[in-house]
Amino acid sequence: MDDAFYKDFSLTGKYKYFFGDRYARGFYVHGFGMLSSGEYDSYVYDSSSGYGSYEDQDYTDFALGFGVGGKFVSTGGFFLDLGAGIGRNLFTEKSPTIVGQFNVNLGFRF
Repeated sequence: MDDAFYKDFSLTGKYKYFFGDRYARGFYVHGFGMLSSGEYDSYVYDSSSGYGSYEDQDYTDFALGFGVGGKFVSTGGFFLDLGAGIGRNLFTEKSPTIVGQFNVNLGFRF
């Protein structure tokens, strides 16, 4: 059976590099670091009794990754920022190996 991971909390920092001549708009690549914590459910099979059960454990890990996206700004100042990324947790095997990141941001630029 597969193990299950449930993320309770994550904190992510990004650095975006925009392509083109316009300040902080257009297509970009980004690097990120993500600190996350949650719960890890592992299936343990007892061969003597023939039964199995799930054991809950907490995890905290840090991931590094990269992604791509685009930030589109209207002439009125409204913007849409779409992005996606993938990363790898680094420190414990009790966390998911690969982490995904998807973002949709809407806002107003002053």
